Amino acid sequence: MGADTQPGTRSFAALEGERYINLTTFRRDGTGVATPVWFVEHHGGLALYTAATAGKVKRLRHTAHVTLAPCTVRGAVTGPTLVGNARLLEDAAEIVAIRAALLKKYGFQRRALLAIETISGIFSRRARLAQDAYITITPLGF
Repeated sequence: MGADTQPGTRSFAALEGERYINLTTFRRDGTGVATPVWFVEHHGGLALYTAATAGKVKRLRHTAHVTLAPCTVRGAVTGPTLVGNARLLEDAAEIVAIRAALLKKYGFQRRALLAIETISGIFSRRARLAQDAYITITPLGF
C-alpha cells in the first residue's frame, strides 16, 4: 500500500485491525513530526494516550490538524495516510473508557508498560511529575 494522503477521507476504516498508527503532529513552522503510537477506536474516531509533557501534546495545543497511517512498531508506514483533527480530552468518564479499551486491546503489553512506568516513577522525579494526556482524533470534516 502507498502513503497517499486522502484529504476527503471521513473514516478511519483503513486502520481497522491495526496495532500501531504513525501519528504526525505539526510544529508552528509546518514541519511534521511522526510518532508510532497505540490507539483504540472511540466514538467513530480514534483515541490514544501519551505523556502530558510529550512534544505532540505541545504541538496539538496550537494546531489540531494531524495525519495518521498504519505502521509497524518502529514507525514504518504500511498503508494510506489519513487526515484528522485531534483534541485533548479532559472528561474523566471518557478517559476511563479509553484506558479500559487500551488494556483490552494491548493486554500484556499495556500491563508491562504500566509496571515499567510505575517502577521508573519511583526512581525518576520527572516520571513522577508526568501525567498522561488522552487525545481523540476525528476524521477530517466531522
